[in-house]
Amino acid sequence: MKDSLYISLNEAAKILGISKPTLYRWIKQKKINFYKPGGKIFFTEADLHKAMNGGKDAAG
Repeated sequence: MKDSLYISLNEAAKILGISKPTLYRWIKQKKINFYKPGGKIFFTEADLHKAMNGGKDAAG
């Protein structure tokens, strides 16, 4: 999957293995980057990988 493709909030929660309320909390606490085109929250694959690595880029 390319970074240019957006992942929905529901799908991101499933991929990360967390609940939607937890993901909303991470957004509020700025623990994960997100995009909000048209009012809906989306993520990129890179955002999810960074969140899974404790906020660190996959390379670092």
